[in-house]
Amino acid sequence: MMRRNLAFAGDRVRVFDSVAELLPASFDYLAAFEVLEHIEPDLAVLTEWAAYLRPGGRAVFSVPAHQRKFGRSDELVGHVRRYEKKELHELLERAGFGEIWIISYGFPLTELTRRVSNRIVAKDKSYDSMSAKERSIRNAQAKLGHCTHAVLGR
Repeated sequence: MMRRNLAFAGDRVRVFDSVAELLPASFDYLAAFEVLEHIEPDLAVLTEWAAYLRPGGRAVFSVPAHQRKFGRSDELVGHVRRYEKKELHELLERAGFGEIWIISYGFPLTELTRRVSNRIVAKDKSYDSMSAKERSIRNAQAKLGHCTHAVLGR
């Protein structure tokens, strides 16, 4: 899907099948928006990603906030968690990131949309037989999403 969607860029964009194809310390920037909450071994993945940044490189992430708000809409899109600021900060430090800034955004609109979304999907059983990974893929293809945290740093 990525290759098809980025075909217009020609040779200016390369899509890799695995990060193992990349050289360590070869990137100035890393961006992952609405990704980390779908990955069970988040510390291992963040540690791996950090190794691809050059010294002084920057990373920007966005993730959904507040585990206490985890609901049916999170399950349907394949989330395995939401993040609290303190836990997210500690996770990023353990993965090797420094100069960490966590910025919350989206309130109050995201609070309203989360509640409405949970109510709308409360009885949707179409995802129940799918794994979190399958729900994530289905969600990405449908281009749904919501977030309330951004993280900058390295």
